[in-house]
Amino acid sequence: FVRNCPPKIDVPFREIVKPHARYCAIKKRHLYATSRQSPYLNYYDMDTGKMLGTMGGEFKKGRGIVPTQECLYVADAERCQFVKIPYDEQKPSKWFSKKGEGNGELHYPLGMEMFKDGKLYITSMETKRIVVFRPAPSPIDWQFDRNIRLPHKPYDIAFDSDGNIHVAFGDHIELVDRIYIFTMEGDRVG
Repeated sequence: FVRNCPPKIDVPFREIVKPHARYCAIKKRHLYATSRQSPYLNYYDMDTGKMLGTMGGEFKKGRGIVPTQECLYVADAERCQFVKIPYDEQKPSKWFSKKGEGNGELHYPLGMEMFKDGKLYITSMETKRIVVFRPAPSPIDWQFDRNIRLPHKPYDIAFDSDGNIHVAFGDHIELVDRIYIFTMEGDRVG
């Protein structure tokens, strides 16, 4: 809802990416997009629209993407996990989480976003919550931080400049029918 193909991209490029993309992220003048029908994450040149290559190859249903300085994090809805993909390796280096309803577990993760404190917020659609992970003492790992319970199935997530969480909801992944705003503590404010 927030990270779908950015409006600054010209129309022909948008038409190339849109039929295949669920989620997009921009980093280093490249647009990264998960594909509905491919185990890969495609990346494109922002200036020409040309597809430059693929990353991953192990996705069942790649969805949310978070770019950082060193890597991309990508949610895989069907695996119920998220993965770290270093830019220079272009293959998953480590999978995190597992399917379930317990702390640190995900069930159909779709959207993800990293807050400025470095924590990852991942929607878990089937368990109606946001699962928060914090960086572990080891720089290659993540630890469960907390859950934020939600009234409906979350589809995607974004933060505003005040640190509030905007959550798009829908009972079907193709249809977003409402957006609520929550504080970091999970209280609804809009």
